[in-house]
Amino acid sequence: MPTAPNLSSLLYSQVPEHRSDPDGPFCDVSFTEGNGDAEAIVCVSGEVDLLTAPGLQTRLAGCLSGRHRRLTIDISDVSFMGASGLSVLVKVAKTMRQQGGELIVLHPQPMVRRMIEVTGLESYIRVEPVHASS
Repeated sequence: MPTAPNLSSLLYSQVPEHRSDPDGPFCDVSFTEGNGDAEAIVCVSGEVDLLTAPGLQTRLAGCLSGRHRRLTIDISDVSFMGASGLSVLVKVAKTMRQQGGELIVLHPQPMVRRMIEVTGLESYIRVEPVHASS
């Protein structure tokens, strides 16, 4: 009886070599702290999809230690965000709420904004078209 293929191997075999690294060039993250320890600002660029979302979630984990009251994620340079990326935002928002903080998502491009709207996440995640401190 034939063995079922490993889903993970199948997925990675269909994607160009350079996209197999979650922290690779298709999803870049940079951090800045503002207002002392009260706020962390994270800039994300590239594509946040099934392959890059786990790397993003790992990179954001450091901001979820409870010391930040506000986590601002600027996604103006995110050209694509799939369901896996939206799931990361939901998990981060939930953790921030449990710690008495808030998540703010800034500058989504039209396609990403549409995904947030269609899924109803704008009622759960604060989305701002401009930087919150402006």
